[in-house]
Amino acid sequence: MLIAFTSETLALAGDYTSDKIGLGITKGAVFSPHQEINLAIRYSIGKGFTSDGKGNFTCQGWTEALRRFGPGSKDKEYQNKINTMEQNSREPKPTDY
Repeated sequence: MLIAFTSETLALAGDYTSDKIGLGITKGAVFSPHQEINLAIRYSIGKGFTSDGKGNFTCQGWTEALRRFGPGSKDKEYQNKINTMEQNSREPKPTDY
């Protein structure tokens, strides 16, 4: 499975939320594909944490992070798609480039 990344996914006006500010994502910002992937992973990891409202955070795990991450809340197969990509990933070799 190949996923295409654009340079505007995380900062789209219709998908922008204030919780992205902590990662340095501002509304309408443009990022390189490398930055976009890095920020998307960091943002989704944060979705795996819950707060008790007193400043204490508990990690609910990768499965919960994927469920709560944007597409995961709308696409029930999103978590399986990501898990499949993770299982099929491998260390890159010079011949890959």
